[in-house]
Amino acid sequence: MTPGARKGADGVRIRSIKPEFWDGWPGAEFLYTGPLLKWADVDRTAPPAADKRYVYFLYRGEDLLYIGKAWSVRYRFEKHARKAWWPDVTAYEVVALTGGDQWELETAICALEKACIAEFVPMKNIAGPAYLPGRRLWVDGQNPHDQA
Repeated sequence: MTPGARKGADGVRIRSIKPEFWDGWPGAEFLYTGPLLKWADVDRTAPPAADKRYVYFLYRGEDLLYIGKAWSVRYRFEKHARKAWWPDVTAYEVVALTGGDQWELETAICALEKACIAEFVPMKNIAGPAYLPGRRLWVDGQNPHDQA
């Protein structure tokens, strides 16, 4: 599978791409897979909560564009809506982690996001993985990946 590509055209969840990857994340709960929703509906699929953190996957058709983490998915989507690539987003998936105190939860979600970026190689994540050419480059104040 090529970087940033999803397997199949039938709406297969991200967890089915490499099921062995998810075995290392006990407590990961898949909450939503489907088309981009209205903001209020995003809150219903992944409600903000002090005892929960989320990793989300944004897609353009079958291409994986971006992976991020949040305590409020809606808030992060509203921030992403300012990006040049946001109009291309057609679908998303959300995975929740719960349990532990705030510090443990934040540490776990950061680790999960980093592992997902390294494993699934989304096209628009500029923070990593470092081995991809141009991932950390900025040209004239712009990230070249925002233009793709």
